Amino acid sequence: MKASGYSYVPASWRILGHNVDNSPTFTSASRPTYRMSQATTARVDWRPPPWYNLQWNASPNIASIIQEIVNRPGWEPHHALALLVVDNGSTSGVGRNVFGFDANPRNPMDAAYLVVTYGTTPVTPTHTPTPGPTPTTTPSPTVTSTPTSSATPTSTFTPTPTASVTATPSMTPTPSTTPTPSQGGVRGFVFCGSYPLEGVSVYAQGPRPSTKYTLLGITGPVGDYDSGLILVPGSYRLVATKSGYVFKPTSAYVQVEAGETAIQNFSCY
Repeated sequence: MKASGYSYVPASWRILGHNVDNSPTFTSASRPTYRMSQATTARVDWRPPPWYNLQWNASPNIASIIQEIVNRPGWEPHHALALLVVDNGSTSGVGRNVFGFDANPRNPMDAAYLVVTYGTTPVTPTHTPTPGPTPTTTPSPTVTSTPTSSATPTSTFTPTPTASVTATPSMTPTPSTTPTPSQGGVRGFVFCGSYPLEGVSVYAQGPRPSTKYTLLGITGPVGDYDSGLILVPGSYRLVATKSGYVFKPTSAYVQVEAGETAIQNFSCY
């Protein structure tokens, strides 16, 4: 959140999510307070520091809230997700002001944004060894003595060899590993006023000191672009271009890390 004004008095907030598949647009008939009955079980408390004008303020980790919503059976990509920040026992009675998306349509980059970082966990296969055969021992015959005319009886005994079995050794599985991506990417949004701008080409120059340009993507109906993991790690200069438009910032520098996606938004004027 970007602060609009100063505030030094203590505050205590609670962050919740609207626990539905696709959160509807806020209206006078559908205010945030009306959605508390559908709030997530997960919630995160936040005691924000002093508020300085135009300073960005990051909330605590709210991964548990986001996870509860996206785990819903009806959740799909591009569905709307709403977060609710409510008072949680503040005693001063003084609120804090932040820039909203609708409050400053000429510069939507001042609005609060959500950063989601996720990863995948490799699955190690399990193996149940097949037991070898159970050895079976053939008993030796019982010795029977046959008397002869001699005073001293003699006995005849032919031993039967006992079969030996060599068990087949069980197989030891070799666990599989998931390779770590060696490249990163960039994504973001382009707005003109409060509306997404379609058909904007976003390029990356670099990594520095290289002057090579790479097309990261062309914005779609919701004004978004996403390069995917196509860039080697390093520092890149980003530019957005579309005939008849001027963009802010005119260029931006981002640091691309292996396996991660950097965020860079643009607006036009």
